[in-house]
Amino acid sequence: MNSLYSQYRSRIQFLVGTVGVLTIILWGEIFSIQVIHGNEIGIDARKTTIVHRTEEGNRGTIYDRNGVELAQTIKKYDFWVNTNKPFDKSRIINLFSDVFNKPASTYINLLSRRGSYISLERNVPAPDAKAIIDEIRYIEGLQEDSAIKRYYPQHQLAAQVIGYVDQNSAGQFGIESQFNSILQGGKGSIAFNRSASGKLTRAMTVKQPIIADGKDVSLTIDLELQSILQSELKKSVARTKAKTANGIILDPYSGEILAMATYPDFNPNEYDKYPIETYKNRAISDAYEPGSTYKIINTAASLESGVISVADTFFCENGEYKLPRGKIVHDHEPHAEMSVEDIFVHSSNIGIMKMAEILGDNIIYDTSRKFGFGMTSGIRLPSETSGKLRTLKHWSGISGRMVSIGQELSSSTLQIAMAYSTIANGGFLIKPYIVRSIGDTKIDYNYPKVIRKIISTKTSKQILSMLEEVVVSGTGTKAYIPGFRVGGKTGTAEKFIDGSYSKRYFISSFASIFPIDDPKYVCVVSVDSPVYGLHWGNETAAPLVKGIYSRIINDLEEPIPFDDWRDPTEIESEPLLAVVDETVEPAIPTLHTQTKRYINNMEQVPDFIGKTLKQAIRVANDVGLSIDPVGFRGRVVWQSPRPGTELKSCKSCKIKLESNS
Repeated sequence: MNSLYSQYRSRIQFLVGTVGVLTIILWGEIFSIQVIHGNEIGIDARKTTIVHRTEEGNRGTIYDRNGVELAQTIKKYDFWVNTNKPFDKSRIINLFSDVFNKPASTYINLLSRRGSYISLERNVPAPDAKAIIDEIRYIEGLQEDSAIKRYYPQHQLAAQVIGYVDQNSAGQFGIESQFNSILQGGKGSIAFNRSASGKLTRAMTVKQPIIADGKDVSLTIDLELQSILQSELKKSVARTKAKTANGIILDPYSGEILAMATYPDFNPNEYDKYPIETYKNRAISDAYEPGSTYKIINTAASLESGVISVADTFFCENGEYKLPRGKIVHDHEPHAEMSVEDIFVHSSNIGIMKMAEILGDNIIYDTSRKFGFGMTSGIRLPSETSGKLRTLKHWSGISGRMVSIGQELSSSTLQIAMAYSTIANGGFLIKPYIVRSIGDTKIDYNYPKVIRKIISTKTSKQILSMLEEVVVSGTGTKAYIPGFRVGGKTGTAEKFIDGSYSKRYFISSFASIFPIDDPKYVCVVSVDSPVYGLHWGNETAAPLVKGIYSRIINDLEEPIPFDDWRDPTEIESEPLLAVVDETVEPAIPTLHTQTKRYINNMEQVPDFIGKTLKQAIRVANDVGLSIDPVGFRGRVVWQSPRPGTELKSCKSCKIKLESNS
């Protein structure tokens, strides 16, 4: 053994020495890593295994006044196939054609292509994608990518009011733009562990920031009224071959915007497929000469002055009146002596001008400003126009007379609507608003906001009476609804094109109040360039408003035909569209409306079949039941639980609404 050791001693000593030296070096390196450079190496290690990504909280939801979602943040899916690898072609084709209601040939053509990424459907909302997601794990070759994106469940409805969110998560147009910073969620840097394969998982050892979601915004918009307004505008544009149409429905006492629409519209889910001009909210951003709808301003100023009364008469020059500088003004029908009421009802330009001559330019200008013309209303929507009302120093010798008939100035549909609200509510100019709440903060507690008192209640009632007579026997007869009291004023304004008034293109408008004896709604519509022959306000705009009010009466209320033909002044009845029990004495026979009420201690689920969404919500609230609607247009055709089910066992009721149209 000794001889063997002696023989290899030098080798053994070398090996032991080498191991010893290496051990010392290794321990030295370990000491260097753990003690001397430990912090630096730890930081470098974390840099290579932990990555940070900026994440954003969910964007806030936008609701209508009844809690119906108008804009929400949901998961969306892109479905694709790598056709260079095996895939179940027939199953994919059958599933997708069924789910998306497209011909099988659509997907046969797509899947016949060769590529590593063949897109089948993009931006599919989670509810629409559910049937595919449930099956995808069992279908060879079908792939999906998902992302959190903005979704607009009502599609075109109120699109210009809401706006959209672009690919950079920035709000564009409408509420999405105006309240972008409030709707946006907070941002934070989130730490992720990265595995050797590159997969990221949220780091558990690192303190993560709390990222707040954006605040919800509730609007004053009533989706049912919005649907009515928007569909009637669409019908009018189709019937009259007009370029565009816009309109507003509002509450004249509170200033709440109940509906605001422009047609043509767009679908914010696919905004890039529509012309940019369809994004424009023309009800607040377009200014046009109002024409005869503006005659309430001069008439209100005249009656309020005390110098002119309703019974005063003016000679209307048999339809032709020569102004200074040789300008000649015509009435659409020749008249001689006319009272102030007849001048207004039959829309005599000459009569209105003669009233303006007595008042003088200062009163015409001051009254116009008091009614809010030439300035923005302050509504919280982007791109509101102030219109144009030149200062007195820029008026010519005939400007006062021209302004009195709605020329030489421009206004928006909203400005006209607020002026008519002043007439409807007894003489108060109020500030319009469209946002009810932001997060938990109720905005409507601060409303109505009275800007100023402009006219007396007496003047208001006199003009309301004249507005009703316009519809009964004047220039707005095509807005008349038998048995219901509608008041309004037509406008037919020549468009100012290339420095002169066009004889071919007009703005047809109608400003209305309903019901005239107990105003609930002010509705103003404007139709741009209807086909010549239908360009008169009574041919285009008045029938449009009639259609709107007819649907409000039929869809939102429950009319009872009037069958008592005694002297109207002897009959006491409920006010039109009233929800409280008050009595009034109508001046003409009216249709009554009633709303059924359910007592709070009702023990069974009510029968919602045949009701509108608004009626169903009202009844459900009375019995402490929440409503889960499928759809929003038309009337209830199905409900679960069934009517008569014991109420104690139910917290909500699912209803399905369908429209016949």
